[in-house]
Amino acid sequence: MSLIEPPKSSQRRGGTWLLGGIFLFLVWTAPSQAEVRHMVLGQGGTPWLEVAQEVAALEDTTAAGSLQPRRYLPEENILHGGVGGLGQIVNLLGFTWTTRKSGQGTSGFKLNLTPRFWRIKSGIRGGNPLLIDGDPLGALTPFPAQWTFDLGVPMPVSRIVFYAPNAGYSVQGEEFANLFPRGYEVTGALEASDLLLLANETSYHPLEIEIAKTFNNQQRVVDLAMVPTMMRFLRFNFAMGVSGGFTETLSEIEAYADGYPTRTWLVTSLIDMGGPVNFGRLNWDLEPFREIDGEVQPDSLAKIQLSVQTRTGLDETPLVYHIITQIGREREVSEKEFKRALPPSSTGVVRPGLQGSVISDVDNWSFWSSPSRSSGEFVQSPDGRRFLQLQFTLESEDILSFGRLNSIDIELSELLATQVLGEVALLDDPKPLGDIARAEVGRDTVFTFDLRSIFANGQEGFDGVRIVAPSKPEFVGFEMGDPLVPVEPDSFRTAGQELVVYFPSNRVRPSDNRPVRILFRGAALSFSSHFTGNVLSTTGEVLPQSIDPGDANPEVTTNDMQVQSEISRLDVLPSLDLIPPVLTPNGDGRNDEMVVSFSLLGVREVPVDIGIYDLSGQLVRSLLRERLDQEIYDDDIKWDGLLDDGSRAMPGLYLCRVLVEANTGPVVKLRSIAVAY
Repeated sequence: MSLIEPPKSSQRRGGTWLLGGIFLFLVWTAPSQAEVRHMVLGQGGTPWLEVAQEVAALEDTTAAGSLQPRRYLPEENILHGGVGGLGQIVNLLGFTWTTRKSGQGTSGFKLNLTPRFWRIKSGIRGGNPLLIDGDPLGALTPFPAQWTFDLGVPMPVSRIVFYAPNAGYSVQGEEFANLFPRGYEVTGALEASDLLLLANETSYHPLEIEIAKTFNNQQRVVDLAMVPTMMRFLRFNFAMGVSGGFTETLSEIEAYADGYPTRTWLVTSLIDMGGPVNFGRLNWDLEPFREIDGEVQPDSLAKIQLSVQTRTGLDETPLVYHIITQIGREREVSEKEFKRALPPSSTGVVRPGLQGSVISDVDNWSFWSSPSRSSGEFVQSPDGRRFLQLQFTLESEDILSFGRLNSIDIELSELLATQVLGEVALLDDPKPLGDIARAEVGRDTVFTFDLRSIFANGQEGFDGVRIVAPSKPEFVGFEMGDPLVPVEPDSFRTAGQELVVYFPSNRVRPSDNRPVRILFRGAALSFSSHFTGNVLSTTGEVLPQSIDPGDANPEVTTNDMQVQSEISRLDVLPSLDLIPPVLTPNGDGRNDEMVVSFSLLGVREVPVDIGIYDLSGQLVRSLLRERLDQEIYDDDIKWDGLLDDGSRAMPGLYLCRVLVEANTGPVVKLRSIAVAY
């Protein structure tokens, strides 16, 4: 089945679409005129689970060809889904349980997906499969007192059951049926804290959702029913009775769910287009439903949200793999060589030949884009890439409503140029200090936007440029050539933050590849102002092509499309460093935390605000809001990669902002930090 639908007005000639390996290979013969094609997933295209690399609580069997959250039935034990292909116990979703909190030694382990359970006794120790093996006659004795279960993904938990065997005897000759726990505390949590992820725990503490607690249990079988509640973590403390939990026996712990999960997701495999392409709009068909008295009905009022992110790449892997060399350093290797190497030592000892770090390939792959939350938005990842990957999250307001995703359709077309480079600077400062364009916040400024194109034979070029600025732009001028000379454009228009300039009379093409400069007036409105843009063709049915930051003009040295702004009247904040500059919070003990190192001079008890922001300027993690004195702070403020809502930061680029409210005015410094896994 083809992933790409040819235009109805043309015939596919000599092209095929192939599905194989972990990639989806898309190969076609280019038509004589560039046209828009469509890649369809779901109904009318490639089945969802054929393109899936990672699926969390979604299924495509209830409605043929459509994807929706699975319905948890109240009689299904979510902890036990049988035995997998390697003889290991899996949960109801088919994921293999790991009995180590760190996941060490579990093939394919992925935090926030793989189910885990562990016990707390003088530190973190492994779980015991006997508790979830589905055998009601098995016995675990003497019984460790405290257990924690990570379901991997949130589920609408409605019931918890645990019991001692109803037959058999202990080595002391006591009946197992009489050795049930005399006291217990059961708690749960939805959000992940550091202690519930990979951090070390040395003592027990209950979770925030209290399910049940007693010091005087008289039942061999404890059956705890509750209103279905979204939870990811379950914690059991059996050291509540007279025995303290160490002479008691359990056969099985079971958990049940009832309803639809309120958050599910899917990550696709890498999709190989067969060559670089331009990406257009992202359209989808999503239907809201609600279950009422056991009947599923369409419900236009159900609050359903689909969020789709994309990333594009130049090669077949978005990751860079390393192994440890003879001198203890890391060497980049292929994925195949990395997998042949032994995993890191559980003791943390670094030995030659062991697997090293795995980081994002930021040179060849873009970061995950900002989420698209409305159908019809343009793909926000760079064009001119051969590979594409999508991940989407489907969320609902409650456990009886859900969204049914019928299809996702992505527009594609041939490149207008092999690459178009863009470079932004201030007109009066083309070679700024440090090669970083800087503008005063709110001040009327004339910017230059230089373009340089790289072509291959047969590419049709472009005759329009669209610029999106941080504030409403005002057209000033248009120049072309080498050297640049003023040229009258055919037309231009502004709308909101957009400026579009058309010049079909002076089309840029392989045979007439002139540099382009657009001058416009505007203002920087935040500490980091990003300009984006794409080139357009007014002839034929083709898609715009994004402009990549780079060296578009040798007389301009910014090589970028962003402008920074610093409000600094007093050098009370002379230094700010982030150590390390790349954060890899994967629990391997290397670069799991970032230290914010800075100095304060000439101040006493000034308000200091330190936070992590995404590239849109949104605060995602507050690190510090306190009054501080002059001092060197080199190990006090750290970021562990968690956001304020407890979730892990997505891989990508973030900004660390330090704001000092000095008596002479606010002082702000910014530094960028990359998050990779």
